[in-house]
Amino acid sequence: MRQPLHRRARRLLAGALACTTALTVGCDEDGGLTLGLPVASEVEEVSGSGQSVPAGSPAAAPFVVRVRDQSDNPMVGAAVSFAIATGGGSLSVTRTVTDSTGVASTVYTAGTTAGPATITATAADLAPVTFRATITPATTTPTRVFTILGGNNQTVVAGARVAVPLTVRLATTTGTPVVGATVTFVITAGGGSVSAATATTDASGNASTLYTAGATAGQATITALAPGATPVTFSATITAAPSGG
Repeated sequence: MRQPLHRRARRLLAGALACTTALTVGCDEDGGLTLGLPVASEVEEVSGSGQSVPAGSPAAAPFVVRVRDQSDNPMVGAAVSFAIATGGGSLSVTRTVTDSTGVASTVYTAGTTAGPATITATAADLAPVTFRATITPATTTPTRVFTILGGNNQTVVAGARVAVPLTVRLATTTGTPVVGATVTFVITAGGGSVSAATATTDASGNASTLYTAGATAGQATITALAPGATPVTFSATITAAPSGG
Protein backbone atom coordinates (compact mmCIF):
# COMPACT_ATOMS: atom_id res chain seq x y z
CA MET A 1 0.00 0.00 0.00
CA ARG A 2 1.31 3.42 -0.92
CA GLN A 3 2.48 5.55 2.02
CA PRO A 4 0.93 8.98 2.65
CA LEU A 5 2.93 11.83 1.13
CA HIS A 6 3.91 13.38 4.48
CA ARG A 7 5.30 10.06 5.78
CA ARG A 8 7.33 9.56 2.60
CA ALA A 9 8.70 13.09 2.90
CA ARG A 10 9.81 12.47 6.48
CA ARG A 11 11.57 9.25 5.45
CA LEU A 12 13.36 10.99 2.59
CA LEU A 13 14.45 13.81 4.91
CA ALA A 14 15.75 11.33 7.49
CA GLY A 15 17.68 9.49 4.80
CA ALA A 16 19.23 12.73 3.54
CA LEU A 17 20.27 13.72 7.05
CA ALA A 18 21.81 10.30 7.62
CA CYS A 19 23.80 10.57 4.40
CA THR A 20 24.95 14.07 5.29
CA THR A 21 26.05 12.90 8.72
CA ALA A 22 27.91 9.95 7.24
CA LEU A 23 29.77 12.22 4.88
CA THR A 24 30.74 14.91 7.34
CA VAL A 25 31.57 12.98 10.50
CA GLY A 26 34.99 11.36 10.77
CA CYS A 27 37.60 10.40 13.31
CA ASP A 28 40.90 12.07 14.06
CA GLU A 29 44.13 10.19 14.76
CA ASP A 30 43.27 10.00 18.50
CA GLY A 31 39.90 8.43 17.87
CA GLY A 32 37.84 11.59 18.49
CA LEU A 33 35.00 12.72 16.26
CA THR A 34 35.58 15.53 13.79
CA LEU A 35 32.99 17.32 11.68
CA GLY A 36 33.43 18.40 8.10
CA LEU A 37 36.45 18.61 5.86
CA PRO A 38 39.88 19.62 7.25
CA VAL A 39 40.06 23.34 7.99
CA ALA A 40 43.28 25.29 8.49
CA SER A 41 43.54 26.20 12.17
CA GLU A 42 47.20 27.12 12.72
CA VAL A 43 50.26 28.30 10.82
CA GLU A 44 53.55 27.51 12.54
CA GLU A 45 57.15 28.39 11.77
CA VAL A 46 59.37 25.46 10.86
CA SER A 47 62.69 27.12 10.02
CA GLY A 48 64.48 30.04 8.39
CA SER A 49 64.02 32.95 10.79
CA GLY A 50 66.98 34.84 12.26
CA GLN A 51 69.29 34.62 9.25
CA SER A 52 71.86 37.23 8.24
CA VAL A 53 71.71 37.88 4.50
CA PRO A 54 74.13 40.04 2.49
CA ALA A 55 72.39 42.87 0.65
CA GLY A 56 71.15 41.77 -2.75
CA SER A 57 71.85 38.09 -2.06
CA PRO A 58 69.55 35.12 -1.39
CA ALA A 59 69.23 33.71 2.10
CA ALA A 60 71.15 30.51 2.73
CA ALA A 61 67.99 28.66 3.80
CA PRO A 62 64.32 29.00 2.85
CA PHE A 63 61.60 30.34 5.13
CA VAL A 64 59.39 27.34 5.94
CA VAL A 65 55.96 27.09 7.59
CA ARG A 66 53.56 24.24 8.33
CA VAL A 67 49.76 24.49 8.31
CA ARG A 68 47.76 22.32 10.72
CA ASP A 69 44.04 21.49 10.64
CA GLN A 70 41.46 21.47 13.42
CA SER A 71 42.72 18.04 14.55
CA ASP A 72 46.33 19.28 14.72
CA ASN A 73 47.30 17.21 11.68
CA PRO A 74 49.48 18.63 8.87
CA MET A 75 47.15 19.98 6.19
CA VAL A 76 47.78 19.18 2.54
CA GLY A 77 46.92 21.68 -0.19
CA ALA A 78 46.38 24.70 2.05
CA ALA A 79 46.97 28.05 0.33
CA VAL A 80 49.84 30.05 1.84
CA SER A 81 50.87 33.61 0.98
CA PHE A 82 54.32 35.08 1.67
CA ALA A 83 54.94 38.83 1.71
CA ILE A 84 57.82 41.16 2.50
CA ALA A 85 56.74 43.52 5.29
CA THR A 86 59.99 45.47 5.75
CA GLY A 87 63.50 45.53 4.29
CA GLY A 88 62.72 45.23 0.61
CA GLY A 89 64.01 42.50 -1.65
CA SER A 90 62.12 39.70 -3.37
CA LEU A 91 60.70 36.22 -2.79
CA SER A 92 61.02 33.15 -5.02
CA VAL A 93 57.30 32.52 -4.55
CA THR A 94 54.55 34.62 -2.98
CA ARG A 95 51.62 32.21 -3.27
CA THR A 96 51.82 28.44 -2.99
CA VAL A 97 50.12 25.42 -1.40
CA THR A 98 51.32 23.06 1.30
CA ASP A 99 52.86 19.73 0.32
CA SER A 100 52.13 16.22 1.63
CA THR A 101 53.66 17.14 5.01
CA GLY A 102 51.71 20.38 5.36
CA VAL A 103 54.80 22.46 4.54
CA ALA A 104 55.22 25.51 2.30
CA SER A 105 58.35 27.59 1.73
CA THR A 106 59.90 30.52 -0.08
CA VAL A 107 63.43 31.82 -0.65
CA TYR A 108 64.16 35.42 0.32
CA THR A 109 66.58 37.63 -1.60
CA ALA A 110 67.59 40.63 0.50
CA GLY A 111 67.07 44.24 -0.43
CA THR A 112 69.98 46.56 -1.17
CA THR A 113 70.01 48.45 2.15
CA ALA A 114 71.49 46.99 5.33
CA GLY A 115 69.09 46.65 8.28
CA PRO A 116 66.25 44.48 9.56
CA ALA A 117 63.81 42.68 7.30
CA THR A 118 60.54 40.90 8.06
CA ILE A 119 58.61 38.45 5.91
CA THR A 120 55.13 37.18 6.76
CA ALA A 121 53.40 33.91 5.94
CA THR A 122 49.60 33.74 6.08
CA ALA A 123 46.95 31.09 5.50
CA ALA A 124 43.19 31.68 5.53
CA ASP A 125 42.36 34.25 8.23
CA LEU A 126 44.81 32.83 10.77
CA ALA A 127 47.43 34.76 12.70
CA PRO A 128 50.48 35.15 10.42
CA VAL A 129 53.97 33.84 11.04
CA THR A 130 56.67 36.52 10.90
CA PHE A 131 60.20 35.67 9.83
CA ARG A 132 63.02 38.05 10.73
CA ALA A 133 66.30 38.54 8.90
CA THR A 134 69.20 40.95 9.15
CA ILE A 135 70.44 42.43 5.90
CA THR A 136 74.20 42.97 6.12
CA PRO A 137 76.34 45.12 3.79
CA ALA A 138 77.18 43.43 0.53
CA THR A 139 80.46 41.53 0.70
CA THR A 140 83.31 41.45 -1.77
CA THR A 141 83.62 37.67 -1.54
CA PRO A 142 83.91 36.20 -5.05
CA THR A 143 80.51 35.17 -6.32
CA ARG A 144 79.83 31.47 -6.77
CA VAL A 145 78.03 30.35 -9.88
CA PHE A 146 75.46 27.58 -10.33
CA THR A 147 75.19 25.62 -13.57
CA ILE A 148 72.32 23.21 -14.21
CA LEU A 149 73.84 19.96 -15.48
CA GLY A 150 70.74 17.81 -15.86
CA GLY A 151 67.15 17.16 -14.89
CA ASN A 152 65.55 20.40 -16.06
CA ASN A 153 62.25 20.57 -17.99
CA GLN A 154 61.17 16.97 -17.40
CA THR A 155 57.62 15.66 -17.70
CA VAL A 156 56.43 13.42 -14.88
CA VAL A 157 53.13 11.76 -13.95
CA ALA A 158 51.49 13.04 -10.77
CA GLY A 159 52.86 11.17 -7.76
CA ALA A 160 55.76 9.66 -9.74
CA ARG A 161 59.50 10.34 -9.55
CA VAL A 162 61.42 12.02 -12.37
CA ALA A 163 63.68 9.80 -14.44
CA VAL A 164 66.73 12.09 -14.29
CA PRO A 165 68.19 13.61 -11.10
CA LEU A 166 68.15 17.38 -10.74
CA THR A 167 71.87 18.16 -10.79
CA VAL A 168 73.79 21.40 -10.38
CA ARG A 169 77.47 22.33 -10.36
CA LEU A 170 78.73 25.03 -8.00
CA ALA A 171 81.93 26.82 -9.00
CA THR A 172 83.77 30.07 -8.42
CA THR A 173 83.64 32.79 -11.06
CA THR A 174 86.96 31.47 -12.38
CA GLY A 175 85.47 28.00 -12.88
CA THR A 176 87.01 26.22 -9.90
CA PRO A 177 84.58 23.64 -8.43
CA VAL A 178 83.40 24.44 -4.92
CA VAL A 179 83.84 21.22 -2.94
CA GLY A 180 81.98 20.41 0.28
CA ALA A 181 79.40 23.19 0.00
CA THR A 182 75.80 22.67 1.11
CA VAL A 183 73.19 23.01 -1.61
CA THR A 184 69.54 23.32 -0.57
CA PHE A 185 66.75 22.18 -2.88
CA VAL A 186 63.39 23.87 -2.29
CA ILE A 187 60.09 23.07 -4.01
CA THR A 188 58.67 26.48 -4.83
CA ALA A 189 55.60 25.39 -6.85
CA GLY A 190 53.69 22.23 -7.66
CA GLY A 191 54.04 20.34 -4.40
CA GLY A 192 55.63 16.92 -4.10
CA SER A 193 58.92 16.05 -2.42
CA VAL A 194 62.66 15.74 -3.02
CA SER A 195 64.86 12.80 -2.09
CA ALA A 196 67.40 15.16 -0.51
CA ALA A 197 66.48 18.62 0.73
CA THR A 198 70.20 19.34 1.18
CA ALA A 199 73.20 17.84 -0.59
CA THR A 200 76.96 18.36 -0.32
CA THR A 201 78.91 19.14 -3.47
CA ASP A 202 81.36 16.44 -4.53
CA ALA A 203 84.89 16.72 -5.93
CA SER A 204 83.46 18.17 -9.15
CA GLY A 205 81.27 20.68 -7.34
CA ASN A 206 78.15 18.70 -8.20
CA ALA A 207 75.05 18.09 -6.08
CA SER A 208 71.74 16.48 -6.97
CA THR A 209 68.32 15.37 -5.80
CA LEU A 210 65.37 13.44 -7.21
CA TYR A 211 61.96 15.07 -7.45
CA THR A 212 58.69 13.23 -6.83
CA ALA A 213 55.75 15.10 -8.33
CA GLY A 214 52.76 16.40 -6.41
CA ALA A 215 49.25 15.04 -6.88
CA THR A 216 47.93 17.79 -9.15
CA ALA A 217 48.73 18.27 -12.82
CA GLY A 218 50.48 21.53 -13.70
CA GLN A 219 53.88 23.17 -13.46
CA ALA A 220 56.41 22.53 -10.70
CA THR A 221 59.56 24.43 -9.84
CA ILE A 222 62.45 23.38 -7.62
CA THR A 223 65.07 25.94 -6.63
CA ALA A 224 68.70 25.17 -5.74
CA LEU A 225 70.51 27.63 -3.51
CA ALA A 226 73.82 27.97 -1.71
CA PRO A 227 75.57 30.83 0.12
CA GLY A 228 77.23 33.25 -2.27
CA ALA A 229 75.44 31.98 -5.36
CA THR A 230 72.42 33.21 -7.27
CA PRO A 231 69.71 30.49 -7.04
CA VAL A 232 68.80 28.45 -10.10
CA THR A 233 65.40 26.92 -10.73
CA PHE A 234 64.42 23.61 -12.30
CA SER A 235 61.04 23.28 -14.03
CA ALA A 236 58.91 20.17 -14.45
CA THR A 237 55.55 19.50 -16.04
CA ILE A 238 53.24 17.28 -13.99
CA THR A 239 50.67 15.32 -16.02
CA ALA A 240 47.54 13.71 -14.61
CA ALA A 241 47.83 10.13 -13.43
CA PRO A 242 45.99 7.60 -15.65
CA SER A 243 42.47 6.85 -14.40
CA GLY A 244 41.91 3.37 -13.06
CA GLY A 245 39.95 0.69 -14.81
